[in-house]
Amino acid sequence: MNDNRGFLFPRYDSINFCIAFLLAWISLTSLLGAIYEDGMNNQPIFKILQLCYLGAIFNAIPAVFRGKYKNTIFIFLLFYFLIYFISSAFCDDEEFEGQVFRTLYLWCWPYFIMAFKIKDFGHLFKILKIVGYLAIACELLRLLSFSVVSLGYSQETGYGALIPLAVFTLSYVRERKLYYLVPITISFAIILMSGSRGPLLCGVLLFLFVFIIQHGISSKAVFTSFIVFLIFLVYKVYQYEILTWVLDFFTQISVSTRNIEKLLNNDLATDDIRELLRNTSFQYALDHPFWGTGLLNDRIFLYKYSFITSPTATVYGSYSHFFFAEVLMQFGLIPGCLLVFFLFQKLWTRIFKWTSVDEQNLFIISVTVGLFPLLVSRSWFTFPLFYFLLGLLFSAKSKKQCQNL
Repeated sequence: MNDNRGFLFPRYDSINFCIAFLLAWISLTSLLGAIYEDGMNNQPIFKILQLCYLGAIFNAIPAVFRGKYKNTIFIFLLFYFLIYFISSAFCDDEEFEGQVFRTLYLWCWPYFIMAFKIKDFGHLFKILKIVGYLAIACELLRLLSFSVVSLGYSQETGYGALIPLAVFTLSYVRERKLYYLVPITISFAIILMSGSRGPLLCGVLLFLFVFIIQHGISSKAVFTSFIVFLIFLVYKVYQYEILTWVLDFFTQISVSTRNIEKLLNNDLATDDIRELLRNTSFQYALDHPFWGTGLLNDRIFLYKYSFITSPTATVYGSYSHFFFAEVLMQFGLIPGCLLVFFLFQKLWTRIFKWTSVDEQNLFIISVTVGLFPLLVSRSWFTFPLFYFLLGLLFSAKSKKQCQNL
């Protein structure tokens, strides 16, 4: 742990504490956003949080530049920004380019670099339990104290609850302590009440992912699948009664009923605008097998040519909302397929082959919060938690483990 000491508090792992603060930032700013809404950026408490964010990164700088694999970071940065600057040469929207550039430097790359330098996965997992409790407290405080404003539909609330859901699900699987079921239940309830379908799907995928990793295809897995099937059968028989009761309950406590209404209307999976964006992206990839738009121009193309009629549409928000479609459009059909194959091959190796339990847990968390959301929303290019996953995939510790095999 001493190798990761920072400028301050040399007894502590500056990388792990920096990562913990970066993840806690999501819930803290979500709570402040609910309190102050559009005026959050001008509040003193938000500026203090920003200083703490920068301070955590600054304190970890000695650990970042310490060790034999520091040159690998520069190689990644060089290769990445070479592609970025080639793409920006063909970008004619300076305001959008500035937004992306700030996001990459202030948010995305700190997540990658810190994850790349993790050494003590067990210590980090313990700290993430504290982050998980903090996230639940922030979301509950937002629900209970500011329901006069109404929780309403909130993607950020739903995605913010994924971190504690993943941390405490893995804690329960590992330690088998029943009290972990309480934060698991609360986290899943927050996701359901957020009204956002993406976090709900990510939560279900997390449970399936953990179950497959733990049991594979065994008699226990078959028995559990049978029980789940019976529960689903009962749900289908009494679907209207169950959903109507939940809808009335959510209405009484002033939280979003969007997911429940969509289930009642059998249109939970439909989204015309996102479907239009995905179809346009796939068609572009099919028309360009060897090269794509680059890292910036996909959004400009979709904004101009996908015929989105929403008055709130922006260039920054005009992305595919589907990881595979976005990569194929940006790099071309064949290069994009190769990149996706390489990523998932690397991910498979790290999770199922030779990682420790603590490292495996961190990967499951990073997949839950950094990859699953990309299947229904977000853009990998400007999504900090995806860079956290990439940092773990290519981390310095993993290289050392490979050499010792």
